[in-house]
Amino acid sequence: MVSYHQLSYKTQEINRISAALEASIDMMRESPNLRLSVWRPVRWSGRYLDVVKGKPADMSLFHEQIYSWEMQESPFDGIENAEKAESMRTALFDGFGLEKSPSQRGIEVLENVLSLLDGMLAGGASSWTDSTQEQELPDKQQSPVCIRQQRLLALRCRLKWICDTFRDVPKASITLR
Repeated sequence: MVSYHQLSYKTQEINRISAALEASIDMMRESPNLRLSVWRPVRWSGRYLDVVKGKPADMSLFHEQIYSWEMQESPFDGIENAEKAESMRTALFDGFGLEKSPSQRGIEVLENVLSLLDGMLAGGASSWTDSTQEQELPDKQQSPVCIRQQRLLALRCRLKWICDTFRDVPKASITLR
């Protein structure tokens, strides 16, 4: 049996997480940093009361984050064609927005984005760009060197790794903000 205190704590925690997710929707398109999270259904044992509805909570609505990755620099800067950059941005943000249900944000959707990325990379739509990261040289007399990146390729490699790693997690879903 779940005590009132335990239920109240869980409800407060759920409300806090919900508010944080809603706030991140507003920042999603404004931030140059991408944050990808992988989620799975919670593994709580027992039944919990939904205090708003006054009946047992539907546990299929609750998920826990099992992986998170934040890209420090925008991968869209290296895409030379504005239309292609917008199509990639749309595929990522619209495909993995928090307004979609977890079943609509599965690993198979990420595999579709990988196909789009592969097409862009094969077509030469992306170029190397300067990074904000610098590397110190062994000779301390010289100033640090700017690191160049193929950001779209880096994004593709990470997304492929995520697909391969989490493909077999039952009902895994992805958010991107």
